[in-house]
Amino acid sequence: MEKSDDCLVEDARKNKDEFGKIIERYKDKVFNIAYHYFYDYHEACDISQEVFLRVYKNLKRYKLGTNFRAWLFRIVNNLCIDFIRKRKKEVALEDWMVKGKDQFLNIETGLSIDEAMKEFPPLYRTIVILRYKEDLSYNEISYSMNIPEGTVKTYLHRAKEVLKKRLKDEF
Repeated sequence: MEKSDDCLVEDARKNKDEFGKIIERYKDKVFNIAYHYFYDYHEACDISQEVFLRVYKNLKRYKLGTNFRAWLFRIVNNLCIDFIRKRKKEVALEDWMVKGKDQFLNIETGLSIDEAMKEFPPLYRTIVILRYKEDLSYNEISYSMNIPEGTVKTYLHRAKEVLKKRLKDEF
């Protein structure tokens, strides 16, 4: 049976060598979120390293019993947003509407959801990826993005409407 996140955190607090298990569990998810902020492999690698460095340094601040995954994804989002601000440039972000697929192709138009979502505001893209790729609940997204749950639902609905319109317009 797989250890819970809280058990991994406790182990890592006692023995720093155990932190690698946290990295192993979340490295792909962290990389995917960062990659879909920038669509750049190297930037995603840099962000991923910085995320785990921050998690390692702040592990003592994590409250056992809360949602570790949401706490981690909040760090990812904050670092990506900070990175965007520092560079002061428009950066394409993330997402797919279909779970488990890196890209969904609209057969009639040849337009991928990835391409359609590049025009989304960063906040919409982030919410879509957290909901549909990372399977976070509305509450977890609310916590990780530091916005009200109702706002999450509204932004997700708007993102879906924009996507439907964009795919329909292409046809």
